[in-house]
Amino acid sequence: MSDLYTFSNPTFCKAAGAASVLIFKTYGLTFTTVFNRITKNKFVQPEDYQGPKAAHGIEKMDQKDPTIERIRAAHFNDTENIPLFIGLSMFYVATVPSAREASIVFGVYVAGRVIHTVTYLFKVQPFRALSFIAGVGAQMFMSSRVLQKAIANM
Repeated sequence: MSDLYTFSNPTFCKAAGAASVLIFKTYGLTFTTVFNRITKNKFVQPEDYQGPKAAHGIEKMDQKDPTIERIRAAHFNDTENIPLFIGLSMFYVATVPSAREASIVFGVYVAGRVIHTVTYLFKVQPFRALSFIAGVGAQMFMSSRVLQKAIANM
């Protein structure tokens, strides 16, 4: 049990890998927002538009752009959901699931979040809702395993 939270535990490796992919995906949205702000000259803070771009005639702050707002909304959705998954996955690892079960659960969640982001950015329903539901389903499954183990050991 001392190797539970080390990389010698395949389930922990899967949890760490899933978390890393999701964090990289979230930062991808950050950089996509920055890229769009720069290319569209849409800045939030005065110091951002008073920099090198000021020489190109940007005179006032103009934050609202539908594409940027959509990217920001997808990013915000990640910041609401992914930390919960990462925390829950550590409790789930403690239930000592099989490597196969963990692969399926983590895979469903990661795939759901990636598909959710893509469908959010490209305005694709009902796939955005379905991918969100898949992610929630994976979390509910993990939560039920954690709760079962906690109740059994009270």
